[in-house]
Amino acid sequence: MNNNYRALVIGTVGLVASACGDDGDSGSGVDSSKKVSELTKDEVTNICKSLPASSASETQFCTYVAASQTTDATQCKALVDACVAQPNENDSQDCGMDDAPTGANCSKVTVGEVETCLKAYLAAQDKVLTSASCGTKPADIGEPSECATTRENCPEILD
Repeated sequence: MNNNYRALVIGTVGLVASACGDDGDSGSGVDSSKKVSELTKDEVTNICKSLPASSASETQFCTYVAASQTTDATQCKALVDACVAQPNENDSQDCGMDDAPTGANCSKVTVGEVETCLKAYLAAQDKVLTSASCGTKPADIGEPSECATTRENCPEILD
């Protein structure tokens, strides 16, 4: 299995997870009303470090990736076995961003809006990952409606 593809899927799973608080705090110590374009490097790091892992297991990740590549159950199972046997070098949760997003309209998006988007995305993603099986092409994760504001104004967060 292509290690880069595996890293992309597992990295994306780590990225789209988010903790969400009801007290105006994002779980990372960053005010949920703060505009994402105003985040400092330390705040971006804190947000990244606060992201919980997906509930999907390594085998479920690998099954999703394998089932995405083939609908042949035997070939799929061999790909899953090979994937699980590889050391996972992506255990650290790296959101892929070192600094605040700088898109022209990122000042219109708050940390809370991004967290709501990521929480909805994680729920959809976990449902797809945990239901993937060899012999059946997995469903597309899709983008939840909760991500509309983020997608419209600061798509670099989701891309």
